[in-house]
Amino acid sequence: MKLTDEQIKSIMQKDTCCKTILVSFDDIEKIVFQHISEGWTLFNKVKINDKYKITFVKDR
Repeated sequence: MKLTDEQIKSIMQKDTCCKTILVSFDDIEKIVFQHISEGWTLFNKVKINDKYKITFVKDR
């Protein structure tokens, strides 16, 4: 069975509504600014040892 380009696109395309990443103290401001400029909203920021775990959400 061969897949059409549209079928492949629908399989590969994701509709992400939230993501969590782990970043260092030095990169936190740059990463947050970059995500906010891409339309993400900062949802949560937690300090874990020498890094931050930050969660972003995006409205669909």
